[in-house]
Amino acid sequence: MDQFEYMDETSIDDDFKCDICKKPFINPVLLPCQETFCKKCIEENINAHTNNCSQCNQDTLKSMANINVRNPILEKVLGKLLVKCRRCSQNNIQRKDFLKHIEEICPKRIVKCSANDIKCWWQGTYDQFNQHLDQCSYEKLRTLLTDLFKKEKNFEELQSQVIQQQAYINRIENLNQTLTDDITTSKPTIETLTNENQILKTNIKTFTQQIDDFKKLEINHNELIEESKKRLEQIENLKARFQQEIDELKTENIRLKQIEIDSQQLKDDLTELHSLRNVNQLYQVRKEYLQNLQVQYNQLLVEHDELRNVSNMFQELQKQNNLFQKQIDDLQIIEKSYHELRKKFYQNEAQIKQLTIELEQLTIELKRFEKTDQCSQEIDEKSFEFEDNYENIHLQRFLSTKCQIDSLINLNGEKLNDNDIDIVIQTGLITKACHSLVLSSNNLSLNSIRKLSLHLNYNKTLRKLILTNNQLSEAAIQTLADCLAFDNQTLEVLNLSSNQLNGECLVSLSNMLKSNQTIRSIGLHENKLTNQSIEYFSKVMQKFNKTLEDISLYSNEFITDASVQSICDMIKNNQTLKILWIWDCQLSEQGKQQIREAIEDKLSFDLQI
Repeated sequence: MDQFEYMDETSIDDDFKCDICKKPFINPVLLPCQETFCKKCIEENINAHTNNCSQCNQDTLKSMANINVRNPILEKVLGKLLVKCRRCSQNNIQRKDFLKHIEEICPKRIVKCSANDIKCWWQGTYDQFNQHLDQCSYEKLRTLLTDLFKKEKNFEELQSQVIQQQAYINRIENLNQTLTDDITTSKPTIETLTNENQILKTNIKTFTQQIDDFKKLEINHNELIEESKKRLEQIENLKARFQQEIDELKTENIRLKQIEIDSQQLKDDLTELHSLRNVNQLYQVRKEYLQNLQVQYNQLLVEHDELRNVSNMFQELQKQNNLFQKQIDDLQIIEKSYHELRKKFYQNEAQIKQLTIELEQLTIELKRFEKTDQCSQEIDEKSFEFEDNYENIHLQRFLSTKCQIDSLINLNGEKLNDNDIDIVIQTGLITKACHSLVLSSNNLSLNSIRKLSLHLNYNKTLRKLILTNNQLSEAAIQTLADCLAFDNQTLEVLNLSSNQLNGECLVSLSNMLKSNQTIRSIGLHENKLTNQSIEYFSKVMQKFNKTLEDISLYSNEFITDASVQSICDMIKNNQTLKILWIWDCQLSEQGKQQIREAIEDKLSFDLQI
């Protein structure tokens, strides 16, 4: 209401004027003490911590909550006061109609361009509007700008998606924390399993020793069995011999009995012969015959003693045979125990293998969550916000006019800062959906790499990224590697040459290549890579990566002959590698020749050394 003046302010009754500002009431309010003032004047008093009424000096101005804002009768009287518009100088306007006048009727009222909906920020008086409209470039370009604002709306939607993705990241972080807690909870179980595994290993070692002992016993057992078989064969032969001799002894015994009968008969005959004349002669004959019989009898007694000795030997052999049989039974019991222990050993071995597999899976999962948590912690959410009112007209014009959709964007040596990276991401990567991005020689900060890495987790169009000559730090390489290791499925070419990368950087990139299956070419030339990092890189290429085809390592002064064997193993055992450039390193002619020999079986292999 400060844009009008009263036609005759001196004629206005003082009862209609505020005692504070000495002017007709504006939005009059009634205090509890029944004094009336302008609402603005009362608010200024309250803000100045003045609670007393200027008329009655009562403490009535503690807050606007105790004040009756409306005084309809007074407002009606004040609304009939005649005022003059200071803008257009129109007279005799009732004050109640003045607001309508300045908003709808006054030719000097402030209006906005009809193209305000498409970002025309002009505003001026109504009588200047038609002149501006004839010159307004926004209105003339309404169709084009409308299309652009639709794209801006799409950008906002993408921004919303980014916010959603951030919420998704937060959910992942919460899930990660939950999983970390679960892993922490399961650590005692893992430790228990580890202890059980150690006990099982000890038992396996004991079982193995017992098995070795059982094998030795088994060998001794087999030898004893063979010896027993030989002795049994000898016993059987002795049995047959003994049986034959027993039969012979039985025959001789019958002969002895017959001789005894004959001897008795001879005795009887001798008695009779005493009475005979030829007794003496017959006696001599009989005597000789008896002597012969006695000799035969003595021989038989000797053979009988021999047979007795043989029988004793047989009994001794029988005892030994019984002992061998007992040993054989013991060995059979031991063999049975051996088979049971062997069965238990294989069962324990299978259980140990299963526990080992589970432990390895838990270890891999733990490492993955730790890596995901590390990547999430390194992302600074504040670093992805636009600086208020930041503009780079040159960069924005270049990206908007000279860069085509789905094309290469070359920003080599543009001295980009963190806010410029925001513009590159929004316009170049999101709006233009470029397939190749060159950011060489810009001395990019860690913050810029973080922003770029976060976008790469969701980008589906970028296939080639050039970051040469930016002096990237280890933290920047680690951030880039962590993000490329998990979600990006489109990037095929990554050039990090001329960044003074050390061995730790190559280790981070090697760990990324364990899981990334899209990168086909990587540029690592003109850096400071070490032999140890090359050896680790070679092992990763042999065991894990199956997609990388092109590697450039030239102009790395710390690569020497100590890396040659690792490089040769990588060439021989990796089936996808086709290009290796490694000149201008500290390699001897012998080392170079060794690498040349490694590619002899590789058809169409491009080796530059």
